[in-house]
Amino acid sequence: MSEEYWRAKIWGLLHDPVLKALHSNSGRGKNSFWSELEVMKPWVEKGWNPEESPGKALKHIKLADYIASASDRGAIGSVSASINYGQGNNAGQGLEISHLLSGAKRNFIIKQHSEMLAANRKNYLEFKEQKLLEAIPAEVRTDLKGVFWWLWRCLPAATCQEFDDESLMLMPAETRLPDSSIWSHASITAALAGALAGYDLTMAEIEHWPANKTLSHPYLASFTFTPVQELIKASRKMRDFWAGSWLLHYLSAKVCWEVSKKYGPDCFLYPSLYQQPLIDHWLLQEFSNFKFDQWIKNLILINY
Repeated sequence: MSEEYWRAKIWGLLHDPVLKALHSNSGRGKNSFWSELEVMKPWVEKGWNPEESPGKALKHIKLADYIASASDRGAIGSVSASINYGQGNNAGQGLEISHLLSGAKRNFIIKQHSEMLAANRKNYLEFKEQKLLEAIPAEVRTDLKGVFWWLWRCLPAATCQEFDDESLMLMPAETRLPDSSIWSHASITAALAGALAGYDLTMAEIEHWPANKTLSHPYLASFTFTPVQELIKASRKMRDFWAGSWLLHYLSAKVCWEVSKKYGPDCFLYPSLYQQPLIDHWLLQEFSNFKFDQWIKNLILINY
């Protein structure tokens, strides 16, 4: 994979403010801190941003946000009124969110609700995002692939820790229809941004797209292996059931890991590789020289 492939994916993860749902309209439309990352300096120095740049390659990468938005939720472009966290009818309740399958409703409200509303909200949230940027271990910051993996695996948990509030895992992506997660949206956008960039994208091509080269586009692939039921059915003892189930799980995880090492873990729509114990185990081995080794070990202790 080229360096520009991974930069496109990092932009995808951080194309929205991490704390987007908590912002009012004044801070909701900007990007997160991707331009402050050391590994993104080549784009920053050239003034490249898929949100703004007129270049053919970057405009193509920008489509990732539109496609991800359409896959996350219905086409609601005509719904112009955003639901503002902690304002109007939601003043004391945060945001009302619904489960996408059951329709069950709950109020999404952070522990620091009163503190945030009492302060200058925009400055308060920008300060919090700066703290999240500083949470990236120094040993990781100059490694392009390592930064992407840290952002994908550790940023959601770092956000929850910064606010001392696990409910931020449910933070919505869309403030007009707040029923899908910002983390899911960012991950899908990153996967699409990489696919639209292409695995061999170069800086020269971003600067000036070759007239005879076709733009990259995503593919959706489905992979299955059989026989699953027959293997389980052949079990005679409880330990056989366990062993058969574990073997299938391990083989599936190993395939996912080998693919994700090359293209990134966000490329899997199902199963999600986030917080998967085997994926975490191999991730720690892959980046054993980085201090975020301990970061993930701490997350494993919390989550499992």
